[in-house]
Amino acid sequence: MDKVSVIIPTYQREVKYLNRAIQSVLNQDYENIEVVVVDDNKADSYFRKNIQEFMEKLSNETKVVYVANKKNMGGALARNEGIGAATGQYISFLDDDDKYLEHKVKNQIEFMKKNNLDMSFTELKLVNNQGDIVDYREFRNVKNFNNKELLKYHMLYHLTGTPTFMYKADKLREIGGF
Repeated sequence: MDKVSVIIPTYQREVKYLNRAIQSVLNQDYENIEVVVVDDNKADSYFRKNIQEFMEKLSNETKVVYVANKKNMGGALARNEGIGAATGQYISFLDDDDKYLEHKVKNQIEFMKKNNLDMSFTELKLVNNQGDIVDYREFRNVKNFNNKELLKYHMLYHLTGTPTFMYKADKLREIGGF
């Protein structure tokens, strides 16, 4: 079974949200998962201190890897640090204030393998703090998945969010990450 690395960059986020994100990955029905938490907070910040203390509590969790950036790099470069630390054959992403539904990884990797894909993305539900859906990005209107049509659809409807992407790790590294 191929390993899936899920990269979670964190920046100025309360621990309770990061914990929810991590637990949503660890609770997947797909077994071979690695969580790579990339701490992008400034080294001397309140957030760094809290994240480090929280990550120490998870130090016995073998599926969780902690990477502390020396300085704040921003989301894209923090994700690249995670890509460098990831050991999975597939890589996916999750924002520190989001969560995965329990079948996300299994369904997505099975879809990719069945269709021999290097990359895929899923539909996306955005919910508010009360649990109400405020946006649902689905792709029923996408008739052609070539680059030109996907870019056009993205410009009109904002195709998706980073947490929906999954790549074969070697292909993601081949294109240079973010």
